[in-house]
Formats: sequence, structure tokens, C-alpha cells
Amino acid sequence: MSEESEIGSDTSKVSIHGLNIIIPNTSETVSYFNQSLREIVSIHEDAFKKLLFEKVDIPLELAELFEHVGNRYLDFSIEISAAHNEYQSRLNSTLNPLE
Repeated sequence: MSEESEIGSDTSKVSIHGLNIIIPNTSETVSYFNQSLREIVSIHEDAFKKLLFEKVDIPLELAELFEHVGNRYLDFSIEISAAHNEYQSRLNSTLNPLE
């Protein structure tokens, strides 16, 4: 699913489904995901409020928003899993240098 290649001591490039993502390592990774998730959740919250509370009926855009939100969170899941797997791989290679 992912192909990893190191591009620096503080970042790594991960290819997920043909998409190249630069992932910061360790505590920078946590900061990156926290900030990204906060931004996305805020954007989605505003969109839901607009569609749910400013409209009299349930608009088609609400279904499209649910699809977009679901896909974005699945993307985050893939990115977080890739970062975790890379971290575990680095940790294992440090603990088991002969492997």
C-alpha cells in the first residue's frame, strides 16, 4: 500500500496510492496531524452548520459534504497509518540493527 523512502533526517516521503506525501518524523508528525485535523474539522463544522441550520430543507449538498468528509477522514487514516508504520520500522531497525 505504501512505499517509503527517506529524504532527510527530519522528513520522509511516503507514496500512498500514487500520491507522494512528505511526512515529518516523530513529534513533528504529531504536530502536523494535530494541526491538519483541527483545520479540517473546523472547515467541516462550518460547512455542516451552513447546510443544516441556514436551509429549510435538506439540500443535496449535505450528501456531497458527508461523502467529502468521509473520504478526507479515510485519507487521514491512511496518512496516520503510514506515519505510524514508518516510525515502527525505524524503531525496530534501531532496536534490531542486524535485521
